[in-house]
Amino acid sequence: MAASDTSFEEEYHSLLEKFHTTQAQRDAFIKKNANKNLTSSQRKKLDSIECTYMQSELQYDEFIITRFKEYKAFMKKSELEATNDKELIKMDIDSLKEEINSPHGKCK
Repeated sequence: MAASDTSFEEEYHSLLEKFHTTQAQRDAFIKKNANKNLTSSQRKKLDSIECTYMQSELQYDEFIITRFKEYKAFMKKSELEATNDKELIKMDIDSLKEEINSPHGKCK
């Protein structure tokens, strides 16, 4: 079980770090370009960042859903607040997939 916990924790932290890194890149780009009219190139860059952001959030959410019991146990052990509403996460997954796959979305 310890090996399973370790692999869960490693994968969890890897996905969370990827999500936070992408979120920081997105926030930095938006802050840097606040109150500016974006050029076509800048708009494409922002769309690319936002697409990567949504994809990393989707990977994180899907990981949580597929390993929900391990997630809850890990969060409890770490004394962190866990998301208990599996249906809410599934709704988020559906919304992200719809946005990612939209022909008019950021990931086109």
